[in-house]
Amino acid sequence: MWGKENMKVLVNEIEKVDLINIMHHFVSENEIVILEDAPQKYKTIDCNKPYYIEENIIDLDKVLKLCTNVSYYRTPIRDIVCWDKFCLFWALMFSIYKQREIGRKISDLEYLYEKYKNKYNIIFTKTSQLDLEFTIDEDVLVGESKLGKMYLYKQDEYFDFVFSVEYKSTGIFGKEKIKHTHWHPSDFFEASDDLDKFMSNIEIFELK
Repeated sequence: MWGKENMKVLVNEIEKVDLINIMHHFVSENEIVILEDAPQKYKTIDCNKPYYIEENIIDLDKVLKLCTNVSYYRTPIRDIVCWDKFCLFWALMFSIYKQREIGRKISDLEYLYEKYKNKYNIIFTKTSQLDLEFTIDEDVLVGESKLGKMYLYKQDEYFDFVFSVEYKSTGIFGKEKIKHTHWHPSDFFEASDDLDKFMSNIEIFELK
């Protein structure tokens, strides 16, 4: 994904000083320019003083790939940057990626809904609206294919995806049972790929 010139972005994922300290490991000079402060109504637990940036990242895909390599210790940058601050920077890069396509700040799950809603019959709702024993009230994507019923949600605002599946299994005496399994996609792109494959009836988990 190539840069769009001078896109103004609201930043409330990472504090300004932390962005300044870390971004030179990933982008060139002038690809991210700090602008004015944003209204306090946009503050988050990770960014007490939100602000705007002007981004013109030439090759965002390359930056995201480098972030993935950092997360897997495939580059010396992993030993240089603070892990917590890096995760917030990574979240900002994902946010920019989504804004380039959608045109506004959007959550990961809402983005996946917008991406696949016309391709598959999926629902974007809250876990509290489902008649299930969720212990958290978060956004969730719900879909059904020949493989079963899927629930994709996040336990953490940024990265901790959960892909939960409810499916039917036939026992040794021919009795049908409802079973459950789940896994954690490693990142946004893996979550998107898992959703696409599941809704296309491609087995991505072991039926037991």
